[in-house]
Amino acid sequence: MTTKTITVTEDAYELIKGLKRGEESFSNLFLRLGERKCTVNTFFGLLSGDATEAREKTRKWRGEFSKDAEKRHQLLFGH
Repeated sequence: MTTKTITVTEDAYELIKGLKRGEESFSNLFLRLGERKCTVNTFFGLLSGDATEAREKTRKWRGEFSKDAEKRHQLLFGH
């Protein structure tokens, strides 16, 4: 496996380190973050199915988004 070395500021390192889950490696963190893409299809997928199913999909997506936003806010602003 080929590896690359990157240079980041201390602040960027602390921010990225805070996104890791447990013993997750930085490589796995970057792969996980790279897979999470919010596209138009994400939203169309929320609207497929009946109203109850769409509502539940939307509730789940909003919950995940809110958790991610809160974590990023805490990492950036420390509260």
